[in-house]
Amino acid sequence: MKQYTTAFKARVLQRLVGPRAISAYRLAAEVGVSQVTLSRWLDQSSLLTRSVRSHITGFTDMLRQVLRWILGIAGAIVMSVTIYAASLRPHAPPLRDAESGEIVEGVVSLERVTLNGRPQWISIRGRSARLPLLLYLSGGPCGSEMAWMRYYHAALERHYLVVNWDQQCAGKSYGAADWDRLAPADLVADAGVLIDNLLTRYAQPNLLLVGNSWGSIPGVRVAARWPLKLKGYVGVTQQVSIQESDSLGWALTREAALHAGQVKDVANLNELGPPPYPREHFLRSYLSQINFQNRYGGSPRANAAASGQIRVALTAPEYGAMDRLHWVWSLKRGWETIYWQLAQQNMDFEREIPSLDVPVYLLLGRRDLVVPPVLAERWLSRLAAPRKLVQWFEGAGHTLMVSDAAAVDSFLVSILPRP
Repeated sequence: MKQYTTAFKARVLQRLVGPRAISAYRLAAEVGVSQVTLSRWLDQSSLLTRSVRSHITGFTDMLRQVLRWILGIAGAIVMSVTIYAASLRPHAPPLRDAESGEIVEGVVSLERVTLNGRPQWISIRGRSARLPLLLYLSGGPCGSEMAWMRYYHAALERHYLVVNWDQQCAGKSYGAADWDRLAPADLVADAGVLIDNLLTRYAQPNLLLVGNSWGSIPGVRVAARWPLKLKGYVGVTQQVSIQESDSLGWALTREAALHAGQVKDVANLNELGPPPYPREHFLRSYLSQINFQNRYGGSPRANAAASGQIRVALTAPEYGAMDRLHWVWSLKRGWETIYWQLAQQNMDFEREIPSLDVPVYLLLGRRDLVVPPVLAERWLSRLAAPRKLVQWFEGAGHTLMVSDAAAVDSFLVSILPRP
């Protein structure tokens, strides 16, 4: 039997359909194929067409179903985003018992205050307005730890009226700063006004001041300037000398990498070199150094405990959508402005502040490579103060306010005057 190609069959069959079609009898005579064969080819073609149409119809139905699913999912996403956006309206979450998690009564406030003509935000939380005041100065510069203090240190709210302040360059207060003129002294002056306002509002003679990391710099200066307004000063990962601390931190980190046999990290640290760094890549260089310091500082337990702190901050109800952006951006600008100024000024508390007229407590992480604690320990040993104490956190690195939150709370409660 003679074999015909598929292309030949298609050309022949095309002449049987359409406006210029000819009869099967005539076509059979022209191409030399019997009418029976032509009829069989035509039937096969019809079956194929129906099969293709069936597949196309099935595919179209499936596509419609997929589109319905996509539209349904998109609608759910839009609804979820809408609900989430509504939840972004900043608010102060209720007080909860640190052990049971149940809502309890007390003071809960998220409010804007004016300090030296600039609007800034504070959070006030505690079981009673009669509790002793604790003012917390966040790390940074220009960092916001409002959410961390509420999340990790809820236990303090049973014993203190805890005030968290987003300084004029930080988080919720980001828009208040004049970044071209902002100086460390501005934040110290703002702190003085805030302290006066709090003491007047709650009719208390003094408060406990706690400064963490960068916050320990204005913290010490506030303690030196207004000692009678403080019942004590607590420096957490206390800064003493920017240049000496940063250079020592680099050297200790390189030593730790060398001891661990991490040749590549040692080479990278050698290439980075010790601080101070030039202005054109100041922030990038410091962030690189801190990345290595966090890698080698702190125990695995401490580092694991602090691993969720960014998520806690960026999902906190205290912050609106723009606040979350400013939470990140303010840190960048704070380093480029405030920290840069301090690095150039060669700040040194051993020279600047040899005495304080308040009790001084330092909470130090033994494995802190970002702010090596040996400098704070040396400063405190030479400092003249009515009472001095170092509390060591053996496995902690620089994030001890998060990694060792319960131990920090226990210490802060322990220094309360006994009734």
